[in-house]
Amino acid sequence: MGLATARRLRALGATVYAADVDERELADACGRIGATPKVVDVSRSDKCRELVETACRKQGQLDGAVNFAGVLKRTGLLECSDTEFDRVLDVNVKGCG
Repeated sequence: MGLATARRLRALGATVYAADVDERELADACGRIGATPKVVDVSRSDKCRELVETACRKQGQLDGAVNFAGVLKRTGLLECSDTEFDRVLDVNVKGCG
């Protein structure tokens, strides 16, 4: 959903900053659609703030933001470690907060 949204926004003429923790996939996706890649862990609010500040500084303003970040664990709750569970909450619930 994130890539499709970014592609559509680019088609409409928007400047798009795309963020992900996977630098290689991010660079590939941004290269295909003409977005600016930024490696960001959205579970860290300070890094999200830096991304917004960078976009505002370079573009003059921020007209909108879309967050499609998410982590999916395909194990049962009892098989999920505390660390894995915390990561899911950090990204899915608190991400870009």
